[in-house]
Amino acid sequence: MPNDAGWLAAYDGGYLFADYICGKIFALRDEKPRQSPEVFASGLSAIHLAFGPGHALYYTTFAGGGEVRRIDFAG
Repeated sequence: MPNDAGWLAAYDGGYLFADYICGKIFALRDEKPRQSPEVFASGLSAIHLAFGPGHALYYTTFAGGGEVRRIDFAG
């Protein structure tokens, strides 16, 4: 994950992945074996994740007939 533009240092080097069925984005923060992922965001149905302009996290969803949505760090 980007370490600038306000993202928390705790997520530097982390990995984000989405589960469409449960409606959550999860984070793995390091490379430890058998770690449990933590919930990064919930209440959404993400299909694809990507960092875009301003290092915001963008995701696509089938909601509303198909949309692109943004998650910004508000620290």
